[in-house]
Amino acid sequence: GSAYVITGEPGIGKTRLLSEFTRVAALQRLHIVRVGCQSHDVRRPLSVFVDLVPKLLALPGALGCSPESMQLLRRLVAHDPEEARNREEGEEASISYTYARHGFLDLLESVSSEELTVVEVEDIQWLDPHSVRMLEEISNWLPTHRALLLLTSRINAYGSERISTIMLRPLVSEMSEVVAQALVSRDVAAKADFVYWCVTSSGGNPYYLIELLRNGTIELSGYRPSTSLTRLVQNRVSLLSGAAKSLLEACCILGTYSTLERLESCIDMTRTCLLQSLAELDASGMIEVDGQRVGSRHDILSSAVLSQMSEAVKIMLHRYAASHLEAESDLSQSVALIWESAEHWLAASDAPRALLLLRRCGNYLMDVGMPDEAAQVLERADPLALDPREKYAVGAERARALVRSEHLTEALAVLDQLLVLRGSLNPTPPMLDEVRVMYMLAKWDEGYAIPSLIAEVLDGLSSNLASVQERVSAAVWLLMAADNLCDVNFGRQVYSRIEGDLGADTLSTETRLACEMTYHCAFGDASIAGDLADELCAYAAKNCPRDVSLRYLRYATHVHRCHSSAEQSYSVCLRALEQAERINASIAVTSCLSMLLGHALQNGDLAAATKWMGRATSTYIAGNRTVLHSNLLSYRTEFAIRCENVAEARIHLASCRAFAIRNTSARSLMRTEALDVLIKVTTGETISTETVESLSKLFEITKCSSMQDFSVESIIFALKSRSENAKARSISSNFVAKYRRDRSPLSPYLESAMSSISL
Repeated sequence: GSAYVITGEPGIGKTRLLSEFTRVAALQRLHIVRVGCQSHDVRRPLSVFVDLVPKLLALPGALGCSPESMQLLRRLVAHDPEEARNREEGEEASISYTYARHGFLDLLESVSSEELTVVEVEDIQWLDPHSVRMLEEISNWLPTHRALLLLTSRINAYGSERISTIMLRPLVSEMSEVVAQALVSRDVAAKADFVYWCVTSSGGNPYYLIELLRNGTIELSGYRPSTSLTRLVQNRVSLLSGAAKSLLEACCILGTYSTLERLESCIDMTRTCLLQSLAELDASGMIEVDGQRVGSRHDILSSAVLSQMSEAVKIMLHRYAASHLEAESDLSQSVALIWESAEHWLAASDAPRALLLLRRCGNYLMDVGMPDEAAQVLERADPLALDPREKYAVGAERARALVRSEHLTEALAVLDQLLVLRGSLNPTPPMLDEVRVMYMLAKWDEGYAIPSLIAEVLDGLSSNLASVQERVSAAVWLLMAADNLCDVNFGRQVYSRIEGDLGADTLSTETRLACEMTYHCAFGDASIAGDLADELCAYAAKNCPRDVSLRYLRYATHVHRCHSSAEQSYSVCLRALEQAERINASIAVTSCLSMLLGHALQNGDLAAATKWMGRATSTYIAGNRTVLHSNLLSYRTEFAIRCENVAEARIHLASCRAFAIRNTSARSLMRTEALDVLIKVTTGETISTETVESLSKLFEITKCSSMQDFSVESIIFALKSRSENAKARSISSNFVAKYRRDRSPLSPYLESAMSSISL
């Protein structure tokens, strides 16, 4: 297998060369799949997937593809919102890029094992980034398979080691003359000097040469070409009959989707007129027929035709095309047709219809695990919504995509606008609707003060208008907030208020497991927290989008670190890191690396800590002010202390303290004060009575919470520096015997501190 990209200037013959190769391949009875790209495909994620898969599925060898791949690929190219909503539990609910790639290569392997397969993609300069990556994946896969990849592009250099470049250069004058003579051989009136003039004026560009031969003009001073190839083509178009010109305009509007059936539907012509127009366009070399497809001969011709069209005609033709393609998509659920009809409705200035389809495209992207791309599509849709309730719904969909893609600052900006808008809605949405919950979660991740957020959520939780799903979803966050405040009573009160809802049929399995896991990890039966975490991760892997499943893996890492074993927590965290890297979730990657750094520090492994801190620091996004930022800075501070790099520790600690004060998390405040004490101990500073008292007060609040080994270590050293070893022994022994919630082994640093005061 090999891959080639044919490049060169417009009109140089890239498409002609590809067509000739297709003709020869067809004579050899090879499998051939061919798709073309358009300028708006750059906005259409996975465009080459969506266009190629149906053609590959129609080939004989497709049945050899695995059932799992077939299921994923069919969902990739056809989207039924009702089917997505009613999908059974246990069925795969998302198609990330990685899974789609595996499925596509599986399908291509099945087809090519039946017969040598040629995959042709035209005008790849218009491809979206995901499809470009896919072509690179195919080129890496090709050498050991019976397939050939042929591409055309106007870009002269294509950055891939395995894709060879074929540069089409202008014809030399002798070859141009051969082409010219072949074209004029049937016209005895053609003069030698005219042919010579066309050859010398074309610059070796075959398309320009052909157009000159068809449309050269003669003046008293000799032959005169148009000032540009576009002007030359426009002159030829102006000579067409009205009917032929209208048919050509419809071809250009439909682009790669121009077929005989669609032309017949979009243009209300008698059969006689339609046949005459097709014959005229064919005779003048302006269309190319390939089975049912009837398209413009060249995109230069298409550009010339579109530039000459009146705005009214253009809008009407876009309406005709949009209406027909939308009707087709309703029958076939074709994702490609949904995208195409949305673009046509936008071009036709029909905002309501365009909005409907863009929202459907956004929901499709969410369903296949691409929330970042969904947010971009819904951003295009947002200004099209004029009705306040519809604008609220579109904004909620966009915010959901932004939250799932971890663009929290952007999500908060959208949610702020929605909360202002909700006041104008009648009836007003429930207090705990999705927008309010997303707003609360985003503010939480951004480090806003916890008590004020709790007050907002409690009001909604008390409302009779909240559904079971909304109540329990809100309770999950309240339990997390209570854990950060280290308020055991509040955590248990929250759980008691929704415990009766956990058995409701209307509550999703995912939300129930998340609630129970969070409660038992922080306040309830710690012995079952790990099992609940495993059950939630297993369920999410089968039923939730990849980004949601990844979030639960990160939660499970924390649960296992507290209540199972370091090895199990480490294993889950590595799975989360691998998944985050697969779906390019940069913030999640940094979060996982930060947790691995915390693992290494807890185990006293400075070599591993150095490795993970280096990777976490390199992936960290500058300017990030989220909880993730605070956690990473906290671990970097601890690492600097362990390495006795006091200056760096103090720099990071200042940022940690500012975040903890803003967030008002007792857990963060305790860790910040503990870090400060260890810095002072490391430098030999005297620990004041006030510092010890402040640390002791915070410890009284946090001592029953998880992950407090570091806090006790700092108290021991603070008291030891003041020669209060007996008090230090009392606090540490009581912590281990009565208060320590974690079921994992003591950290080696705490064990060492306890040993130092054991006598």
